[in-house]
Amino acid sequence: MSSYNVLIIGSGPAGLFAAMRLERQGVDKIAIVDRHPYPAGGLLNDGKLNFDYRVGIDLDELQIDRDTAQCLMEEIRQVFIHFTQCKQVTFVDKNAKIEALGNIAKEHGAQFIAPEQCHWGTDNGKSVVDYLRNHLKKKTEFLLGTAVTSIVKHDDDTYHVICNHQRKKVCYAAKIVLAAPGRSGAYWLRDVAAKLNVRHNFGPIDVGIRLELNRKYYDAVTDVVYDPKFIFQTAHHGDRVG
Repeated sequence: MSSYNVLIIGSGPAGLFAAMRLERQGVDKIAIVDRHPYPAGGLLNDGKLNFDYRVGIDLDELQIDRDTAQCLMEEIRQVFIHFTQCKQVTFVDKNAKIEALGNIAKEHGAQFIAPEQCHWGTDNGKSVVDYLRNHLKKKTEFLLGTAVTSIVKHDDDTYHVICNHQRKKVCYAAKIVLAAPGRSGAYWLRDVAAKLNVRHNFGPIDVGIRLELNRKYYDAVTDVVYDPKFIFQTAHHGDRVG
């Protein structure tokens, strides 16, 4: 049975960047396990990056301030800017058109968010995964095509991670297990956490409404911001609809 200092479940962006940070801190014997040869989430989809603390994160939940969030996003941007297929598509510095659109939105009770954005497109999804994997040194081993079925904590405070690989049962030991299985593994993670007496809860999500418009009505916005965000506050509960 192979043993690791840290075993990461999920090879998406959370798992990959966690391994990068651990390597920089001098941790070795890291493993990333994933049931798929490639992650199934955002890295293989449209490939948009929003560099704005108001999109996709909750500062209060993470217990960080705006400056810390911006510094972390800058670290991520420095990784992606060397991926040649990743192109900047929204420029926000000294952009008078963005300010004008923000004023129009405010007049109608909405908040207009124009993040600095980069994009690589669906066709380059596997390439960006390979690019990020190549950032990891020999300290990290990939266990792909390996599905985690259960996690058991032993008396010596190590965890045994039981998996299926090519229809065979395999087991790995780790001092620390970092679970980042993504949306598709959320319910599985909930059940495993409950068995391990690990506290868990589902966080709130923003509700996105997709409107299909004739381009002549919206080109004035998307020509300035590749993927604009409009935030509305509901009258009763303060929930956000974007």
